[in-house]
Amino acid sequence: MKRIWQYLAGHMRANYDARLYGLTLAMLALALILNYRYDLHDRYLDRIPGMLRVAGYMVYYSAVYYVVVAIIRFTQDRDAVVLTIAFG
Repeated sequence: MKRIWQYLAGHMRANYDARLYGLTLAMLALALILNYRYDLHDRYLDRIPGMLRVAGYMVYYSAVYYVVVAIIRFTQDRDAVVLTIAFG
């Protein structure tokens, strides 16, 4: 557990960008607001039949992550951060 914490702390020190974390927080807040305002989960996702529901859940729960990754990818020179992860 200590090694994981050290890895995360080192990553935060090396890659901290307040704008990026602020954008991520804003996107998550927007996703939560839209979810509760329009009841996306119960109104739309629960009505999808069969295996398409799994795809719907994947899109629904990963959309914020992929939007932020796309913004990083196309606005900054962060290919190494986005495309490769070094463990150890």
